[in-house]
Amino acid sequence: PRPDVSPTATVEAPPPSPTPELITVPDVIGLDERAAIAALEAAGLRPYAELPRYTDTPTYTVTTPGMVFDQLPRGGQLVTATTTVTYAVSLGPSLIDVPNVVTMRSADAEFQLTNLGLVVQRLEAPDRMSAGFVFRMEPQPGVRLRRGDTVTIYISIGDKVTMPRVVGLSEQEARRAIEQAGLFVSFADLQGCDRLPQDVCERYPPGVVVSATIREGELVDRGTGVTIGVRAP
Repeated sequence: PRPDVSPTATVEAPPPSPTPELITVPDVIGLDERAAIAALEAAGLRPYAELPRYTDTPTYTVTTPGMVFDQLPRGGQLVTATTTVTYAVSLGPSLIDVPNVVTMRSADAEFQLTNLGLVVQRLEAPDRMSAGFVFRMEPQPGVRLRRGDTVTIYISIGDKVTMPRVVGLSEQEARRAIEQAGLFVSFADLQGCDRLPQDVCERYPPGVVVSATIREGELVDRGTGVTIGVRAP
């Protein structure tokens, strides 16, 4: 006799799970925090705030305090519903307390300022401070600047003064101008027409300065002596 064979049981496959709905993350960079939260929640996402941070212009496009400057996932990405989107709010550009570099050597002053992220502009000028040292700076120490801002340092070229114009002045006027400039007349050389070019002799009357050993506008050490040539009778 044939064995009694029961029919094979059929197993039904489970229904396929539904494809999760994908949501486009809104771009909230540049929005204030309240508007960013509202945009994320309206899209069905969970906003999460990181600690506010300072933002520097070279790194971030948004540096206004209170505005969102970073988010993850980025705007435009596709995510599932209830995904958490982290964002960070700017505290503004990081500010630097400008140190006092007056009386420092110019190289040391520039090194300290550039290490803080500041741009240094160097200007040289005469001053009673020793040559090569900073005698002035702008802005003043203690001012708070952003990275990339410029600080101007004035570097001494020594205690030098500018030779004034004396040609064409009387001898007394020339002496006065030279002394007021911080120089002195070391010698007054009387020069007759036999020692002068004809045009110079005709141009200047007797008693008038016709030459000087230091040119007008030249920078010389304070206290330098000047020889002047005076038109003789």
